[in-house]
Amino acid sequence: MKKAIVIGIVSILFMPAIAINENMSHESFITEGDGKTLYVGGSGPNNYTKIQDAIDNASNGDTIFVYSGIYHESIFVNKSIDIVGEYRYKTIIMAAERDAINVTVCNVNVTGFTIVSEGIKWPCAGIKLFKTRNVSILDCDIYFSPIGIYVYASDRNKIENCDIGKNSCGVMLNLSKENSFLNCDIHHNLEEGFCLLSSHKNIIGNCNIYKNDEGVMIAGNENMVCESNILENHNGISVSCMFNRIQKCNIYKNSFYGILLIAAFKNMVFNNNICKNGLNAFFANAALNIWLHNYWGLPLPFPKPIFGFLVWAFREIAIPWFNFDLMPRMKPYEGNENE
Repeated sequence: MKKAIVIGIVSILFMPAIAINENMSHESFITEGDGKTLYVGGSGPNNYTKIQDAIDNASNGDTIFVYSGIYHESIFVNKSIDIVGEYRYKTIIMAAERDAINVTVCNVNVTGFTIVSEGIKWPCAGIKLFKTRNVSILDCDIYFSPIGIYVYASDRNKIENCDIGKNSCGVMLNLSKENSFLNCDIHHNLEEGFCLLSSHKNIIGNCNIYKNDEGVMIAGNENMVCESNILENHNGISVSCMFNRIQKCNIYKNSFYGILLIAAFKNMVFNNNICKNGLNAFFANAALNIWLHNYWGLPLPFPKPIFGFLVWAFREIAIPWFNFDLMPRMKPYEGNENE
């Protein structure tokens, strides 16, 4: 049964309708510089059959070009290299035991792969960044892992144009800062789409985050979620800690809450469209947060009350309280306004 499922997944991934840029030659992927290029797969006489073998024989600054195919392996990247797949949807890494790609050095670029796990266990990931800096993950699809991308104690990495779905957790950051996630689709994950733990100054921008149990969970300071669609999750976005910003987002049709602030202080929620959620916004034991210029589903000429609780710790009594969006929008934010 398990093999049948895997075969079905691979068949879908190979559908020609989604194989874009098929006319591009591998020469267009090769980086300029003094490094050499090593080839994996294909028909060249000196090509490697495994990606890990090419990594083991590479040096810093080299490029590894991987031809389309299915590679049953887990790869460990401990050199500053570029790893490039020929076609995103046809260059597939299927990991069975450990992280599909584990990066432990700085200045690595990974581009153009589909990563599918065959039963790896928590806390393994499709891609793990462990104490890295300046790593780029571009144009990758990551499915069926305990964690799609796990960023641990890593700074200033960039993840762009990735599709991360049907994992237990889509993206997890732990003890990490100044990473960016841009133009990604995060969907159908059993738990969080994004989970930020003790992580600060990260950016989630222009992402589509939908049909997860929780779209975004932030437990860190000075993070930003901007210009993203947070739609049709069970919970939309929850924020704790301080100085986080949620701005210019569409937060729609989340079945429980749209935004939850819990033990959260001095955060900003502004210029968002927050509509048609089970409960658009709620807070608990949160204070000094700013709600401003949000659209709440209908024109509001007066301040919008937001209900919540403050907890009197001495007697553990929850006191009903209100925050206010002092200047709610009269119409939805369209994304082309200078505010």
